[in-house]
Amino acid sequence: MELEIYHFPAQIWKFIPTPDSKQIVVELRDKKIQSLHYQLIPSNISIGSEGEKWQGLAEVSNEIAFIHGYLRPEFPIRKGIWAYQLSDGKLLWEQTEMNFVCFDADSEGIIVNLSAKGEIYLQLNAKTGEILAENVSISISQIKENQQNRYKNYHYSLVIKPNEKDFRRFAEKIIFFTQKENIQAIEYISTEKNDFFTFYTNENQQIQQYFLVIEQAKVLFFKCLNENISEISYETFFIVPSKIILLLADNQLGIINLAY
Repeated sequence: MELEIYHFPAQIWKFIPTPDSKQIVVELRDKKIQSLHYQLIPSNISIGSEGEKWQGLAEVSNEIAFIHGYLRPEFPIRKGIWAYQLSDGKLLWEQTEMNFVCFDADSEGIIVNLSAKGEIYLQLNAKTGEILAENVSISISQIKENQQNRYKNYHYSLVIKPNEKDFRRFAEKIIFFTQKENIQAIEYISTEKNDFFTFYTNENQQIQQYFLVIEQAKVLFFKCLNENISEISYETFFIVPSKIILLLADNQLGIINLAY
């Protein structure tokens, strides 16, 4: 296992891996100059145009990034859809009067509604923006279920703080494999094959962040991610098929490719 680190010129606001986990679309924002930028890794392709401050990353397929707009900058009400091709970052199509609702990975279509007409749904071709069906019958619960199904193979970390149940048990396991003591917080994911840990230690009044991967009784990966950090962060990593994604800092992502 090797850790690849990606540095960005602004704060990471949001990121979404493609369903095949081969690429990640990263939304970057600089609050001081109110700039918005989208970047694809590992290809480093830029998506969209500079100067669009009032948009946000909605969803991605293996080929397209979908960006939503806002009705007005001061209100978080969505209006408008822009579809960008991941191969070169260029605009495929736009629908400025429609609101993105969900992405259907099976049909490669998207469900939208007309902003002015509430719950009237349309289905669009994801690659062209062409209307495939009108008056689509779909419930909010079905929309949420579709979204959950897209991420059913993801593993999200659990946080354990020193005053919580099982902290001592996990801490003793980490100490056994790493000889690192004075553990301050633990974040972990357990799968059928491996245990994954981000943990923090207090060493000589300095907070250190480590990442550890264990397979049964063997250490597969162990590395210090950050030295002398100012505060402990949580929800810093998750696992998608074949890839571990770690948020190392507000402008850094770490990627570890898995062999399975």
